[in-house]
Amino acid sequence: KQVVYENAWTLEQFRRNLLSWAEAAKNHPEIEIRIQDKNRIIFYKPLCPGPDEICRLMKINYTRSGTMRQMKQSAVSLHDIYQLYMPQSDLFASDPFFLNEFISIVVGKASRLLGDVKQQLLAEYAMPPTREARSLARRAAAFVSLISILLWRLNVRKEAYMLDVPFNIGQFLQLADMLHRQYCVQVRNGGDERKPLPAQLMGNEMLAIACENPVEGLNRLRERMKVYLGWAKTFNGEEKARNRVRWILGRYGEVCAKIAVGHLPEQFTPVQQAQVLLGYLATIPYEKKSTEGDTNERIH
Repeated sequence: KQVVYENAWTLEQFRRNLLSWAEAAKNHPEIEIRIQDKNRIIFYKPLCPGPDEICRLMKINYTRSGTMRQMKQSAVSLHDIYQLYMPQSDLFASDPFFLNEFISIVVGKASRLLGDVKQQLLAEYAMPPTREARSLARRAAAFVSLISILLWRLNVRKEAYMLDVPFNIGQFLQLADMLHRQYCVQVRNGGDERKPLPAQLMGNEMLAIACENPVEGLNRLRERMKVYLGWAKTFNGEEKARNRVRWILGRYGEVCAKIAVGHLPEQFTPVQQAQVLLGYLATIPYEKKSTEGDTNERIH
């Protein structure tokens, strides 16, 4: 067999690597990937991946048609995967050139798959109990873990990035999807949750643009959202639907405030694009204080 990675570590370095890897895999916000299985919901949570799982993940080619193809070669060499997993020293563990190259490849591989998974979750609440959907959910969870590890190694911690502009642009896109969905259900479908929705919600449609060119993405999205925001501010339907719409408006204000105080560049780096993806996937929190006309109900 060909030797792809050979190195030597002290026992202490080996121990530190394993502990750091496990901690880094948790460097993400709350993310729920749901599968409907008869009368129950199965949750696929991001777990701590090993080198072999990462290698298999990086062989996946997710196409525009929504299918996964297994390629012969991994997009990242096994040598580089092991260098990420078991660096020889703390200096190697935080090599910015290596990590930026790695995360750029991962974002390119993961963005469409993660976007499609979230679109399904927002539209239907849970993905169907098919073998294909389960496979998609597992890979989405694995990509979240891998992105979290790479951000950790780059010293980008969730406690900080969840307050930053890229992450909150992801949250903004998710809220746009939620608003679009509510409008379609109430106006187009007469309040019937069972009727079909558009093939793509508006935040999801802008995800690829906003990841690379946030100014252009937000400007285009804000223009489209005017109609839906105008409707939401005057919506007076049945109580449950009204509370959902008010919840979205409340979170919309909070997220916009976080974006407004930060710097919005013309283009995002791959590291920032990864944070947009996590923001788009993450459960949207709410402020603990509530006001009349707002609700703390969490919606999907």
